[in-house]
Amino acid sequence: MKEIEYKLDEQTARAELDRLADTMDIDLTIDDSLEEKERKESQKNIDNVVKAIRKGSLVVNENGEAVFTPTRSQNVPPITFREPTGSTFLAADKFGEKQKMHKLYAMIGEMTGVEPATFSRLKKPDLLIVIAAGSMFLA
Repeated sequence: MKEIEYKLDEQTARAELDRLADTMDIDLTIDDSLEEKERKESQKNIDNVVKAIRKGSLVVNENGEAVFTPTRSQNVPPITFREPTGSTFLAADKFGEKQKMHKLYAMIGEMTGVEPATFSRLKKPDLLIVIAAGSMFLA
């Protein structure tokens, strides 16, 4: 198995994540009142984002926004995560309760300005980073 080549050490990557969180007013605290499954999922999202920062596929730009460049999916331009607005949450309203991925794609699409159908073309490793980053913004 090929060893992962990191561009940043973990401490620097976590500092970048903290800068993103400060700029976008994201609370990275994992609340003890959450069920164990939700706590593990939240921690996994944070870990996935840190790993992407370490690899260099996700960077925090000068505006404090997360910019993810898919590494496994062809012909998908970088995705910039901007601060969510009320419209971000309204984007999910047209989908039913059982359409959780449609809702998530719609909210992330509105927040990033990327057509939600684009996310269905992402290969799993890239999609997991988009979901992890998007989930942090939407929590």
